[in-house]
Amino acid sequence: MDKSRQYHLKDKKIYVYKAINSVRSVLEDKEYVPLVLWAYTRQLSQDQIYQARAYGESENRLFVLNYNKRISVGDFIKYKDHYYTITRVDSMDDYNTELFVYVKDAPDGDERSLRSCFG
Repeated sequence: MDKSRQYHLKDKKIYVYKAINSVRSVLEDKEYVPLVLWAYTRQLSQDQIYQARAYGESENRLFVLNYNKRISVGDFIKYKDHYYTITRVDSMDDYNTELFVYVKDAPDGDERSLRSCFG
């Protein structure tokens, strides 16, 4: 896939929820800090979905953001009242310009816990 010059329109507002370590107890639920970012997004093509399944992932959407080193695998993204789990983060040849974030639907339990935290 040619990634050059096609993701310049980052006009969708997304929320990235990062899990932080709680100072209270290790056994308590995780706390999440929201980051508000702008992104380009689209669903993955059928070929890309099959390639992801060959590696054991169920990715279904791509978000392209400006480079941000705080984004990592396991964080959550909220877009249009739907939650996604980040499965893969790809910086384009390490030039630190754009970040390609591949996601899958968040499990129902994770989505419920995030909704209760942030509505």
